[in-house]
Amino acid sequence: MIVSDASRLTFGGTPMNVDDALLRMLAAVHPLPAEQVALHAAVGRVSAQDISAPFDLPPFTNSAMDGFAIASSSAVLGGRTTLQVIGAITAGDATTALVRPGQAVRIMTGAPLPPGTDAVVRLEETDVHRDDSGALHVSFDRHVPAGLNVRLAGESISRGETIVRAGTAVGAPEVADLAAFGLTHVRVHRQPKVVILSTGNELVAPGTQRQTWQVFDTNTALLQVLIQQAGGVAEAVGIARDTPEEILSRLMHDPVPDLIITTGGVSVGDFDVVKDVLIREGTLEIWRVRMKPGRPVAFGRLRAAPVLGLPGNPHAAHITFLQFGRPLIRRLLGFANPRLPVMTAVVNEAIENAGGRRLFVPGNLSLHEQPARVTPLGQRSQRNRRQRMNCLIDVPEDVAFVEEGSAVVVQVLDEVMYPCG
Repeated sequence: MIVSDASRLTFGGTPMNVDDALLRMLAAVHPLPAEQVALHAAVGRVSAQDISAPFDLPPFTNSAMDGFAIASSSAVLGGRTTLQVIGAITAGDATTALVRPGQAVRIMTGAPLPPGTDAVVRLEETDVHRDDSGALHVSFDRHVPAGLNVRLAGESISRGETIVRAGTAVGAPEVADLAAFGLTHVRVHRQPKVVILSTGNELVAPGTQRQTWQVFDTNTALLQVLIQQAGGVAEAVGIARDTPEEILSRLMHDPVPDLIITTGGVSVGDFDVVKDVLIREGTLEIWRVRMKPGRPVAFGRLRAAPVLGLPGNPHAAHITFLQFGRPLIRRLLGFANPRLPVMTAVVNEAIENAGGRRLFVPGNLSLHEQPARVTPLGQRSQRNRRQRMNCLIDVPEDVAFVEEGSAVVVQVLDEVMYPCG
């Protein structure tokens, strides 16, 4: 039995900087084993292997336009050309008939180019008529270079070309490319199963009766969404009271998850006991990071599962998840680069950074201007801040003040590319 009292173990030392903490966490996890899934189920997942084109795409030289396939040498330079139409070919037809000089074939977009032809004259550039004998002819007044309106075999993708690289996400374009080569399934890394545990005597679950001294748990719902957006599969195991026994019982999960994320219980108070559970029953590798918000961050292991302990404050939990939880999930998914994308922008307001910690300020990034501009949301209400946040302004720990109009580094969230509303 674990006893929480004055003899509880402590874990001291200087708080780690953000980059070192993240590198240490990422080194502790590895991409999960691969599984084969149908193409439509692979979107957002990470390819576990390089996939090369088994043949050229398009697989045959074909027409890029509706018109007439001809030999470019049959066209009259500087004058009107008239050719006999000997047939027609549509997409899906096979043809071996040789088109001779002075002849043309009516052709549709995507149809294979007949032997003897090397160009296509667009339908709207031609006149079609019959002679006295009823033979069909086509006339046009333009120069026709070889290759005009023709798609060559392998023009889009050559045989042997890598179409999907290991460690990259499969999206709609990749699915289309794979289907074009007749593939129906792809090997991707398994999605990580992530257990969520909120801790705190003051917490009750939404939908239950709340006493005046209690607050509803928002972190579970928040993390469920963030984990899903990161590509993981979330499983909430409820709320644990601030006792080592209850926390441990909730975390002894079967089967062992790929990642455990807790909120609360990682600071320095008498009832912050999550880190003590890790010390006594597993390992505690990181405790406290030089960042704001969210210095009380813990990382260790319980049984075989990595455990990330986040602060109980919902805003701090949100920011620290983006810095550590999301990259851990992305690494488990197999992403070659699991970090948030970054860019520079001009800040619209000054930012103060007291305390010598790396500061992450919620921001609203606008890409409609050049250069891009970002408005800090740190002083707004929590509701306003969450609804408008689409990036984090990253202020280094050795920068105490950022002037209005300065260039800053911003971490870009998905909402920039896929805005709501």
